[in-house]
Amino acid sequence: MAIFPSGPASFAWYKPLLGIVGALALLSVVGYLLAGFLKGRPNPKTIVVNDDPRLTFPTPFRNVYPEVMYVGDEACVACHPVQSESFRQSPMGRSLLPVSNVAAQERYDRKSNNPFEKLGFLFQVAQRKGKVYHRQARKDPQGYAITEHEDEVAYVLGSGNRGRCYLFNREGYLYQSPISWFSGKQTWDLSPGFEDRTLSGRPIRADCLVCHCNQAHAVKDTENRYESPIFEGYAIGCERCHGPGELHVKSRQNGDATEEWDNTIVNPSRLTSSLRDAVCEQCHLFGQYSILGRGRQAFDFRPGLPLHLFRSVFVAAPGARTEDKDISQVDQMYLSRCFRASRGQLGCISCHNPHDRPSPDKKEVYYRNQCLQCHQETGCSLPPMVRRQKSKEDSCIACHMPQAPLAEIPHTASTDHRILRKPPKAAPPRSPLVPDPGKSLLVNFYEQLLEAGDLDADRDLGIALSEFQGRTRQAARVAAQQALTHLEPAVQRHPDDVGAQEAKAWALWLLDRPYEAVVTIEASLKTAPNRESTLQTAATFAEDLKQQQAALEYWRRLVEINPGLPSYRSQLANLLALQKDWPAAIQECQVILKIEPANVGIRFLLVQGYLRTGEPARARAEFATLLKLRPDNGEALRRWFEEQHR
Repeated sequence: MAIFPSGPASFAWYKPLLGIVGALALLSVVGYLLAGFLKGRPNPKTIVVNDDPRLTFPTPFRNVYPEVMYVGDEACVACHPVQSESFRQSPMGRSLLPVSNVAAQERYDRKSNNPFEKLGFLFQVAQRKGKVYHRQARKDPQGYAITEHEDEVAYVLGSGNRGRCYLFNREGYLYQSPISWFSGKQTWDLSPGFEDRTLSGRPIRADCLVCHCNQAHAVKDTENRYESPIFEGYAIGCERCHGPGELHVKSRQNGDATEEWDNTIVNPSRLTSSLRDAVCEQCHLFGQYSILGRGRQAFDFRPGLPLHLFRSVFVAAPGARTEDKDISQVDQMYLSRCFRASRGQLGCISCHNPHDRPSPDKKEVYYRNQCLQCHQETGCSLPPMVRRQKSKEDSCIACHMPQAPLAEIPHTASTDHRILRKPPKAAPPRSPLVPDPGKSLLVNFYEQLLEAGDLDADRDLGIALSEFQGRTRQAARVAAQQALTHLEPAVQRHPDDVGAQEAKAWALWLLDRPYEAVVTIEASLKTAPNRESTLQTAATFAEDLKQQQAALEYWRRLVEINPGLPSYRSQLANLLALQKDWPAAIQECQVILKIEPANVGIRFLLVQGYLRTGEPARARAEFATLLKLRPDNGEALRRWFEEQHR
């Protein structure tokens, strides 16, 4: 809830009184902060939402402020050697590493499914002189390579407990490799979600890295570009849970006495339940849509502050929800009877100690003891003999938190955090959603923490609804209409809010109001002319409206901003061909084929280009390669090529 009205219209009435009001506002903030310091405990009430919460949220912890610097894990080791060492061995402490740190430990033999075939390609992991390379090739029936491509791996993402994925660094642009390691089966295989048209690598955005690295220096408004050095600290570190350590380290170096309440560093166990859980939820709460707040960046959140002031998380409304087992650990925990009955006492760290992860041989006993903290007197209704038939260690989680396969990620499983009393029954198949236009399709996960009339949360809901992936066309249109009711006032309040502008444009487009959508997206580009997602939207609108020249200019700008992304160049090459600019189209095709040599569509476009520019020999050679790739319409292509030479 904002203290003052915002936006140009509401600003005018108090502009003459700005000095007085500003002074009073400053005194108000200082008063809240002083009250927090004197009381010695965090105050959960929000006073200003639209401003930076790192400056405005009342808390005694002084390291939440944006000017307080991160110092890195090494600064923590001298005073906290035991905690530091145990944390490094945890999955979070091994979440991201340079590939050189693990290259010698990995397997590259045939028993580990290396190489393997998928989607008509042969994939292989190779190690040479301490470096790791991921290769992909298309081969003819005799086993000879038709096309080959190789990328050097820069980083390993994942602790290896369940698996690892791998990142390429192409001159500051990060991409995920199509090859992953799956620990459960000790095998290499295709990375989840990859298709033949994405095998050159998936662009990795900053919001993808938030849960896997300590800090990443993302370039604003880009999809996958980063400043050098890209990472600060690699794996999740101490300061992701305790906040920046600059003040704490300085106070210890100066010999300051340790206070009972140390306000230079956040201790999650001393936070209120919602703030305590927010520390874990920054990575373990997914929801259906996660929307960064206006003016927020992916790594802005600091422990000790409410997560919902940085990003909004939305889940499907009742009736639109998918199966409960397919949601994140936090979503599941909030559904559990244990959590609801605890009234905030039960949280992530009730069962998980980030500094002391139990070894596999002690896991059952450890978690059983955690359960008995609450269930000592009213324990399991089953007799011990029956329980030990299920688990000889009499494990509580074996029955109440079983491992279940993840539908979207093969070879892995996840613990069911719903803490069910009895094994779940198979859910009946869901019928297509028929939405009620009067009820929102999405609900803010933090609805109970929001102030009434929270305008920023309202804006975030509009963006989430504009992205809604309904099971029917009707649901998508209802979501778009609902989105507009939230986005139009949001854009009026803040005309420079590019995220809201872009979402509004998509909602208008889905509602078959294309020219309004174009006007909206063009206004957004005036504020952020080089924002990749906005340019993509503008280019898509222009193409669908047959505005070839406008679309061409948008794709040219995108190629300049992100020259290594094949999808941008493919769109540009096709538009150049439509405008008969074959020399330029040929040039784009040649660049694309260096990254995607098996791209059948681009090779066909290149053949056409050589024919149109009077280079039949090059066209024939390129066409021969195209046929070796065994396209689905090979016979039709052969007839077409013969007709070109009659």
